[in-house]
Amino acid sequence: MRALLGAIATLASPVTSAYVIEHCPHPFTIVSQHGVHKAPAQDSRYEWVGVAPAGNDGNVVRFEEAIFYPDSETAIDGELARCSYKLERGALDMAYMDMAGRPKLRLHDRHAWTRELGPFGVVYHTCTATDGIGCTFRGVGE
Repeated sequence: MRALLGAIATLASPVTSAYVIEHCPHPFTIVSQHGVHKAPAQDSRYEWVGVAPAGNDGNVVRFEEAIFYPDSETAIDGELARCSYKLERGALDMAYMDMAGRPKLRLHDRHAWTRELGPFGVVYHTCTATDGIGCTFRGVGE
């Protein structure tokens, strides 16, 4: 009986099956200091960072799109290239990263992502949700 209760407790534990669902930051959560744009991630080990090209500045006006490159043509694991935003003057690309760089990610809500075929046969996925929150993903192995 104890073994059965232990197994049930382990299976019911939120730690065993929980993983953090991430998404592109909402435009209003992005702050700029000295030309560097940052936003918090859902997982405190990561953050969103972006530097607008010269001549691009002002407040973030809206989310534009997210670009994800899968490891292979049919994979759902890969790297989030960027979440792009329209600034008052120009554009901004934000990267999801930690101190080690960009992590391996997995698309979460695949219906929000559209498979595209780019130049030279490169497959990628785009997400154009209204505010970026609909572009979801999670870490691989979590």
